[in-house]
This record gives sequence, structure tokens and C-alpha cells, in this order.
Amino acid sequence: MDANLFLQQFGHLAQGEGGIKKLRDLIVHQAISGKFTSSSKADWTTKTLGQVVTFEYGKGMPAKSRSSSGTHPVYGSNGIVGHHDEALIHYPSIVIGRKGSAGALNIANVPFWPTDVTYYSTPPRNLDIRFYFYLLSTLGLDKLGKGIKPGLNRNEAYKIKVSYPPLAEQKRIVAKVDELMALCDKLEAEQKAQRTLKTQAVQSTLHHLTNAESPASFGTSLNILERTFGNWFDDLATVKHLRATILQLAVRGKLVPQNPTDEPASELLKRIEAEKKRLKIKIKIPAIAESTALHSLPNTWAWEPLGRLISMMDSGWSPACEQHPVPEENSWGVLKTTAVQVMRYLDFENKTLPAKLQPRPEIEVKAGDLLITRAGPRNRVGISCLVEKTRARLMISDKIIRFHLVGDLIYERYVSLCLNAGETSRYIESAKSGMADSQLNISQDKLKAAPIPLPPLAEQKRIVDKVDELMMLCDQLEAHITQIQTLNTYLMDSLIHRMTAGEDKSGTHKDAA
Repeated sequence: MDANLFLQQFGHLAQGEGGIKKLRDLIVHQAISGKFTSSSKADWTTKTLGQVVTFEYGKGMPAKSRSSSGTHPVYGSNGIVGHHDEALIHYPSIVIGRKGSAGALNIANVPFWPTDVTYYSTPPRNLDIRFYFYLLSTLGLDKLGKGIKPGLNRNEAYKIKVSYPPLAEQKRIVAKVDELMALCDKLEAEQKAQRTLKTQAVQSTLHHLTNAESPASFGTSLNILERTFGNWFDDLATVKHLRATILQLAVRGKLVPQNPTDEPASELLKRIEAEKKRLKIKIKIPAIAESTALHSLPNTWAWEPLGRLISMMDSGWSPACEQHPVPEENSWGVLKTTAVQVMRYLDFENKTLPAKLQPRPEIEVKAGDLLITRAGPRNRVGISCLVEKTRARLMISDKIIRFHLVGDLIYERYVSLCLNAGETSRYIESAKSGMADSQLNISQDKLKAAPIPLPPLAEQKRIVDKVDELMMLCDQLEAHITQIQTLNTYLMDSLIHRMTAGEDKSGTHKDAA
């Protein structure tokens, strides 16, 4: 098959994540199946793999005996893991993962040392080493791995039937694969360059949109976005940027217009303080840290510490639980931190309280609770959501902070949005402390100092409604992108199936004998 024709037929299907890899796999499969050869299939030899080659055990080498540089490479199950002054094998071979990355393949063209988690296989003289490498890559050796740490049984591999042409034809096939792989490299580079340019353009426009200092500059960036919307937001990465920008605009007062008749935040705060006095709420209110860089807000808004807006804050309990979800309606459980997602509450992420332990109803999760993760790995600390409904009797753990806002004077969903976006989110990230990224925490006092961009109550609700509307649009974009990617994968798989329909289940062509 002509190389350019091949890529014309398949290149457009290789768009999107994993597309080029699938195209490369297809090329190798087609080449080893004889689709790129002009020789008669009658010239091909068909045998079991064990009749052609052997897989030999490597030999262990302690990590302390390896160096970062040296004379000869040392191979682990999936590549070079160091160097050594001595070599165990002195002829070109294929190194095959035996344990760990079972079935992984590497070509060793120089003297090397295969460790005890590998096999090495030296092809006979009538088998080109690179053809042999491609042949092995089509056999699904990784699927023969068994056990918790998969181990490749060479005797299972030996049973697989393989076909190969004379040596000269093998070399021509390898040359054709090289030609097609070079075209794949070019296609991949072009795709990467296009994605980079598009991502840069998207990020630049969204940045200018978010940080516009005047209505005119905001309008210019918005016009650019509207003109290019259909072309720019056609992959999951750019839609992710769009979601983040929507949240940024929301908490900066740029997502919906201000209504001059709305009660300003300054008056709202007076009512909040009066309600706290009536309810005898006494919470020490920290000042917003001077080091926190706060952007300007609409004149009806105000920056306020979270502590000024809450009526209570606590955390929960983490008893030794049974590691399965709450099995029945009357059972009690404890939330996992994974139940708290970005503005999403997943109450099925829980574990069961043992029957011998008495529950603590005072820390039961209820609708209206605002939750934020306070301890764990860096990427799991400081995530917040609002509990809008509950389906099980669950308690918050001591790795989750819970708080309530004052009365109905602040829209809970708006505050949840703030905690996951903009300056509030950046402050929370900076307020995390700990010795390592694997175990950080944020204290209640630091959380109370989190800066909240507070708009009028009516505008809070308009903002959340607009965010919901735009996030639904993002959901639709992602669903459309996923649908296209799924269709491309289906078409690619269908073409692969059609082009390999002449093979039997062993991977040998029916007419290859």
C-alpha cells in the first residue's frame, strides 16, 4: 500500500487522544500480517513461536551495583534501569518484560545485562531483529501476564503461531514500516503544534477576558471568543480551560451585569451582623491576610473573610470503620474525603460504622452543610461542596471541615463556588501546611480567613444560575467531543478488523501456510 494513501485513509481518524498510537499499532499489525509485501504468501513460514526462538531468563543485579552512567545498559522489565561495567549478553537481542511490565519489549543492539525480571531472546539468522521486534509486538504478550504482579509464562508464549517471510522480504517490510512511522512522526508533530497554538490562543484570550480592566477590552476579548468558539473548544483540554474561566468571571463580577437596585454588600453585611447578634453567634473573625493579592470588585461588592459570614464551623470523627459502603438505610457510616468533589457531593463515597460503636448524631451530614477537605494529599485538600440532599445516615470525618452560613442572608451555592475558584481558591492553596505533599492540612482558623468576594444577595443567585447554564453548555461540548472520539475509535477499529479479517484466532493468516 502507498504510504501517503495509507495516511490519507487513516490519518484523519488518528485525531484526538491515543489516535496516533492506534495508527502506529495498525501499521505494525498490517506489516507483520503481510499487507505491505509483494511476495507470495506461499513463501511465508508458519510455525509456533517456540519452534523459532527461545526466551532465556535474565540474571539479577542489585540496584547498588548499577550506575547512572557506564559501559553497558542494564534492563529492567520495561527499559534501561542503570548501567554496569560488565555485560551478560553480547549479541543483539529483544528484552522482554517477565515480571512487572509483563510483555514489554525493548531492542538491545549493544552488549547489555538483562535483570531477573526479564527474558532475553536472540533471533536466529533468518529473522531480522527489528522484524522480530514488530512480530512480538503483535502477539499480545502483555495479556499472557498472570498474578497480582503479572508474570509472563514463556511456555504460554511458545504456543502462539507466527508467520514470517524470507529475510530479504522482512527487511523490505521493516523499511516500509520505517517510512510509515516517519509519516506518523510528522503527523504527530503537526497535531502537537496545532494543539499548542490553539491552546496558547485559547489561554491568551481567556486570560484577557478574565483580567480586562475596562468594558472595551472585555468586549474585544469576548468578540474574539465568540468568533472562534466552534473551532477552539473541540477537545477536552480547551473545554477544561473554558470551565475555569467561567468560574473566574463569576467571582470577579464579570459573568452577569450588576443591577443598581440590588442591596449592596455593605448593607447586606449590616444585616448579617444583626442576625449574628440576635442568634448570639460569637466567632472570632480573622482579618484577611495583608499578603493576599485581591483584585478590584464591582462597587456593590466587598471582600470579606469567610469567618464573618458563618454561624458555625466544626469537623468530625474518624473511627475504625468497615471498608465498604453503608449497606442499609438504618446503618451509620462515615464520609470519605473523596465524597467531597469540586462543587459535587458524592455520598456513596463512605464506609460503614461497626455495630459495636455508637454513632454521633451531632456530626451527621445534612442538607445545607458546606464541606471542605482539610487533610490529605495536596490535590485532595481544600476541595469544597454544598450538601443539597442526603440519602444515608453519614457522619463527617475529622479530615473534613463543616460550616454553615448566617441564616438565609448568603447563597450557599455561591460561597461553594468561591471556595473552588479565583482568589479564594488561591488563598486556600497557599494556606495548606505540612511536611510533604502526601499529607497536608488546612486549619479552621486559616479557613476562616479565606477572602470571599461578596456581591449583593440577588446577584449571588444570578451568578449561580448563569454558571449552571454555562456549565451545562460545557457538558454538552464534552459529550459531543467524546462522541466524535468514540466514533473515530470505532471507525479505526472497524477498519483494522476489515484489514485483518483474513487471519485466524492465532494471529496467523489463513493463506500464510
